[in-house]
Amino acid sequence: AKNFEFREMIKEKVKKISGHLEYPDHHPYTRRDLEDIIRSSSLSGADAVITTEKDLSRIGGRMQCPVDLVVVGVKISFGKDEERFRGFIRERIH
Repeated sequence: AKNFEFREMIKEKVKKISGHLEYPDHHPYTRRDLEDIIRSSSLSGADAVITTEKDLSRIGGRMQCPVDLVVVGVKISFGKDEERFRGFIRERIH
C-alpha cells in the first residue's frame, strides 16, 4: 500500500511517468538493482529518476545516474492527533 501511495503522489506532481521499478520497504539495493534502474531510465527516455530520502540513504553514492536524481522527502502527519502524539513523545523523553 505504501508504494501505491507514493506512486499516486508522484502522478499528481509529474506530467508524464515513463515507467517505474518497485522494491519492497527496507530493500538492500544490490549492484544489479542499481544497474536495472539506470538501464530502465535510459531505455524509457526518462528525464529523471525519483526516489525517497530513505531509499537514497540505501543507494548512497553507488549509483552514477545518467539523468537527474530527484529525491522526495516524506513527512508523517498525525492530523488532529499531532499534539497528542507530541505530548506522548515528550512524556517518554523526560
